[in-house]
Amino acid sequence: MRTEYKIRRDFTYRRKKQKRKKLIIRGAVILLVVLVLIIIALLAGSRKGSSEETEVSQNTEVTTQPVTELLLGQDLNLTEENTETAQPSSSYVEEVAEAPENSPEFEEIIARAGYSSDELEFDQLITVDAYGVTAVVNAFEKVDGAWVKADVLLAASGFVGTQGVSADASEYASYTPKGLYALGTGFGICDDPGTALDYFKVTEDSYWVDDVNSVYYNQHVEGTENKDWTSAEHLIEYNGAYDYCVFIEYNTDPIVPGDGSAFFLHVGESATAGCVAVSRNDMIETLCWLDKTQDPHILIF
Repeated sequence: MRTEYKIRRDFTYRRKKQKRKKLIIRGAVILLVVLVLIIIALLAGSRKGSSEETEVSQNTEVTTQPVTELLLGQDLNLTEENTETAQPSSSYVEEVAEAPENSPEFEEIIARAGYSSDELEFDQLITVDAYGVTAVVNAFEKVDGAWVKADVLLAASGFVGTQGVSADASEYASYTPKGLYALGTGFGICDDPGTALDYFKVTEDSYWVDDVNSVYYNQHVEGTENKDWTSAEHLIEYNGAYDYCVFIEYNTDPIVPGDGSAFFLHVGESATAGCVAVSRNDMIETLCWLDKTQDPHILIF
């Protein structure tokens, strides 16, 4: 009985052992298969990624090339008309981005005078800000499109007519004419100090006619051969004041008899008969700065 039980028990034990062994082997095989499949999948993924990367790289090259060419202005398929239209746009953007700024002092002065920088189509400007018979005189120049203070007439003071500044300047008053005027010919009893204006040296025969009935009214005349005036400034007699001068082109286009004559920017330390006066040193420096190619003007207010 015991022997039969023992045999049965041993048999059962061997069966369980064989079954366990089979399970272990089967699990090992399955694990091995899974590992192989994982490795195969990883290798396949690596190849695919490499392939896609190559494809992306190729596509990138294809996509980038036209963009690069576009930036370089190649293969644009634009008509000449479109190209011409596009160019001002770029220029405009650049112009706006680099818009120059005028000196705040300049903006403040011309605003008080009733002007704006857009109206000033020249490159040199002297401003005369009058208070009674005295004035603050400044010089500005346009540099790279912006109005800035020049290196002359720095904190300069000056003088105007004994009756001040007025839009009613005439031959019969001592007003300095109010407004914006071109600066014309330079001249003087002294030699040209080095101005870039047209300049003549005053002689014994130099006159500026103020006779309203003369055909030479408000004009410079050399000599008396064609004299038709009864009154004129004999320039050489104004020693000191007329050592250095610039003609203020008031009442010139057209010349109106009686509206005033001989208005100059000249040397002086007191009120005038209608001219603008500054110190001798300021006048010399200003003459050396003025340049007819810059179309200089004077603004009196």
